[in-house]
Amino acid sequence: MARILVVTPDAQGVRTGNTVTGERIDQLLSGLDHRVEVTSQYTGQIADVLIVMHAKRGAASLQAFRQDQPDRPIILMLTGTDLYGDMQEDCVSLAALCAATRLVVLQPAALAMLDPEQRSRARVVHQSVVPPSGLASEPGPGLQVCVVGHLRSVKDPLRMAEAARLLPPESEVRVVQLGAALCPELEAAAREEDAGNPRYTWRGEVSSDEVFEVMAASRLHVLTSESEGGPSAICEALALGLPTVTSRIDGALGMLGMDYPGTFPFGDTKALAAMVGRFELDASFRDDLVRRTDGLRSLVDPATELAAWQVILDELGIPSPSLAPTAPTG
Repeated sequence: MARILVVTPDAQGVRTGNTVTGERIDQLLSGLDHRVEVTSQYTGQIADVLIVMHAKRGAASLQAFRQDQPDRPIILMLTGTDLYGDMQEDCVSLAALCAATRLVVLQPAALAMLDPEQRSRARVVHQSVVPPSGLASEPGPGLQVCVVGHLRSVKDPLRMAEAARLLPPESEVRVVQLGAALCPELEAAAREEDAGNPRYTWRGEVSSDEVFEVMAASRLHVLTSESEGGPSAICEALALGLPTVTSRIDGALGMLGMDYPGTFPFGDTKALAAMVGRFELDASFRDDLVRRTDGLRSLVDPATELAAWQVILDELGIPSPSLAPTAPTG
């Protein structure tokens, strides 16, 4: 049994993707009979391996662990902020990259953001999703479109609300957006849009079960981000068989495929409206996105993620008791 410490730096006290990832790793690796502790920072805990998220925000914990326990391996999970920010120029992030034994990215296109030496230590781990039981088997009437994720500028969060205004009067599209606003300006803008746009509802932060309920009741998921490491909302949509229309970014296409047809240029409201309108009216296009989505569901199977983590732990010399060979009997 290995002692595994997972550090998930918190953001403004809000439940974030890092938090969800930490909880999922806890469940997966605890299922292999490891002893897992999830915390927001390293404070001297003894561990056989450290898993830390975010090169910059997790750097202090990573470096302190390296100093205290220099012979123990460190796994650094890279976020979209790392990969598509200034990671390769930022001295704090670079030091964390150098100190990590293994790097983890959430989709294969992210490997292109690493230099050859970093890439040699990097492994791809797709995030898994298990939807709650008892979800509605069919979406409701009309065409509900969901947008999922906390409102931050990098998410371009109100782009779908603006695109909905451009749809023709006869369109049955209705947009439901979920996620807390992480700055007062975005909160004010979302409230104003909710009050003035008859096609748009902002529900703010909701529970994980409510997220799945809204997604299960939707016919389309839309992601409008400028950058993503490996969007958890796309993973959730894949697990539900819910097709996605996304901004044309590596973080999404690394999961959906570089030839995925349901994309639009980042920030292009007219192109997004046209894409959603096509999904509503063009049955062959809609069926193509559904077919592609169904073909990718195995990516988010917990067994797939667990196998990827097991490979990494094996490389680091950390066997899992529950997978150890059974001694012969008789």
